[in-house]
Amino acid sequence: MATNLLISSLPAEEHRRLESFFERVNLADGEELVVAGRPIGFVWFIQNAVIVTSQSLGNRMRTPAGLAGNDGVAGFELWLGRDISPLSTVAEVGGDALRMSAGNLQREVLSRPSPLNQALADYVFDFVTMGAQMAVCLQSHPPEERLCRWLQMIQLRAPGRDRFPLSESLVATLLNTEPHTALLSIRVLEQAGLIEYHDHQIHVLDKQGLQDGCCECMSLFQKRLSRLQNLPGTSPALD
Repeated sequence: MATNLLISSLPAEEHRRLESFFERVNLADGEELVVAGRPIGFVWFIQNAVIVTSQSLGNRMRTPAGLAGNDGVAGFELWLGRDISPLSTVAEVGGDALRMSAGNLQREVLSRPSPLNQALADYVFDFVTMGAQMAVCLQSHPPEERLCRWLQMIQLRAPGRDRFPLSESLVATLLNTEPHTALLSIRVLEQAGLIEYHDHQIHVLDKQGLQDGCCECMSLFQKRLSRLQNLPGTSPALD
């Protein structure tokens, strides 16, 4: 089983101490983890799902704030001392996660010295910088390049899967555009032979072509994931 990179980087002693406070859960495609304006009861350390965090624009449109797989968490707002968030987080590609209750996080991590505090601080910093780069990308690169980048980011966090759910409404959120415009970008990638789209499912046909089609921001987003993957893990996976 894949493990969360923040958890696997913990010292072995801390890993063992926290193990009993994690609950293994399976997230369904499209499962809401954090609902804007509602209390957050858990923090989810993602193992092989893909989560998307977004902000409502108030007109049934949403704008992306971040994406993560086993490099991140949902419900990080609890680490900031907030149990209600203006953001929503959805497991767009279902999979496994380790869940810790808000109470256990407060008692076992936030209220005492714990290496997990620093790991969460690093994640929150990276999340903020990712959002800033996304804003720059939105103004600088055409939608087809950005769509290639989003699909590449998803696939890197769902290794072994060349098919995954992706509706026009989600693509519209990722591209910050209307659904019909998002569908046009999907069709451009289809015509180029990079993907196949049917019944709200993306099938990646040309991985190298998809990578080549990404905007230059992809290398910046990949640096963080590569850094985490190359950390010397000192504790085994929780499986």
